[in-house]
Amino acid sequence: MKPAAESAPQRNGWQRNRGWLIGALLLGALAFYLPYRESQAELAKSVPRYRIDAGSDGWGMYEGSRWRIASVEYEPGAGTAVADYPHAPGLLLLVHYEVTPGRNATPSQLDRCRGRLTDADGRRWPANEPYKLGRRLRDRGWNDSCGTRPGKTLERIGATPGRPFAFSHAFLLPAGPKPQGLRAEIFFPPSTTTPHGSYLSFELPPTER
Repeated sequence: MKPAAESAPQRNGWQRNRGWLIGALLLGALAFYLPYRESQAELAKSVPRYRIDAGSDGWGMYEGSRWRIASVEYEPGAGTAVADYPHAPGLLLLVHYEVTPGRNATPSQLDRCRGRLTDADGRRWPANEPYKLGRRLRDRGWNDSCGTRPGKTLERIGATPGRPFAFSHAFLLPAGPKPQGLRAEIFFPPSTTTPHGSYLSFELPPTER
């Protein structure tokens, strides 16, 4: 007599449904990932998030123009500099920039730039605030616009492609030791940059108190 044929081993539930379960897991992961990616892209349109570091030569290429920090001033006792604005005494940090506009850059487009300062602890300070800080500094010939400056008449002088243009940002820091790891940053409205939310970052050169 021939031996009875061995019956095929029975597959358990996991083996029978493995393909379906793997597909369900992948679909579940995509259901979380795709909305997250979309939310990150939308966030990048409203918040500067993607850092572009300036090169070792001090220059950074950003939005079709070249930027650098020309010099930095550090002045303790900023309370006397803005005495008509009520605030605690602080430290005044002045960052003097130079931008060489690209051939497609216009003064009005450059004037949309903003500045901020960050430290190693993640703290941030906006440039030229409080507003009277900038007003008082302009009495000293201060110019905080990235693409235009006041002329002798009511007309403003605009930056010219290929020619260096100077402007400055002021930061009012809390009194005490200078924060460590300071970086100065330049950014445009996040929805207008390529990629969205990109900004230019400079390591500050050493300053003396």
